[in-house]
Amino acid sequence: EVVAIGLARLYANQTASGGFTYYATMQPNFHLTLHAVNTLIELEAAEYDINHNALTRAAHYLYTTLTQTQHLSQSKDTVILAAYALLRVPGTTLSREKNDLTTRIQKITEETAYVREQINNTSLTHLAMILSRLDQLPLIVTNSKKKEIYTTLENRVDIDARGAFLGVHQGRRMWEYYETPIKDTALLLKALVADRRESPVMDKLLRWLLKSRAKDGAWGSTNNTAAVVDAMTDFLSWKRETMSDFELTLSRGTETVQTFDFGPETILKTFSAFLPVAAFTPGTIETLNFEKKNRTATAPNTFYYDMS
Repeated sequence: EVVAIGLARLYANQTASGGFTYYATMQPNFHLTLHAVNTLIELEAAEYDINHNALTRAAHYLYTTLTQTQHLSQSKDTVILAAYALLRVPGTTLSREKNDLTTRIQKITEETAYVREQINNTSLTHLAMILSRLDQLPLIVTNSKKKEIYTTLENRVDIDARGAFLGVHQGRRMWEYYETPIKDTALLLKALVADRRESPVMDKLLRWLLKSRAKDGAWGSTNNTAAVVDAMTDFLSWKRETMSDFELTLSRGTETVQTFDFGPETILKTFSAFLPVAAFTPGTIETLNFEKKNRTATAPNTFYYDMS
């Protein structure tokens, strides 16, 4: 019911040109239409009924506006974001336009200085996600080039007390796409999942995102929160972690400190245990042990922990 209400509001703000407006009396906005197209694609993937005519018209608006507006056409960032959306439009719609966009993307990947140094992180994560679909697109891009782009992404990761994150690259914030470190970090997680790419920073990215959540459970803004939930959902679908079922026991030496139960009702909860300094013997090496008893073999039963 909520989705139906939201879709009705979206459709009401679509103009005759196919673009979407913030308010009924305004001109259509390119980046807002990008968000709308991506939303309709995601909704259909989640098996909601959408208006295909509205999606097709919006897609045509994006391509026409991109190619006929000089500052948009010359912006590699904008080309990448438009290509990410339009190349996901289902079916044979926009066949000619899709071929043109893949050619543009191919040329961008060959501009080494831009990809390694100049591109902002929002665009770089979307470029990586486009290349994660090499087997589905008419792109003549080598796997080594794709690896180079993912490596560039991982090399931009910063570390702080909360974990690992992807900041705004060289201050080139993409205001039109609501770029923030939280959103970029979520997009990096989504890009890694899209390529089924195991990364040594994966757990640190997850920890940073969880530590960055405000007390109300959100990530500071609706856009940030939507990006994190989207990336986390992709990650959980890939890793099947929400299907885990196990008992975890924390002990100090041979003494049990606490037992935690992870199952359907508690799988996303965080548990903590406090050990006072007085509990440790000075001058003695003591061991903290984690013992896991799996109750299912169909999930990874992975656990994550911090000690401070």
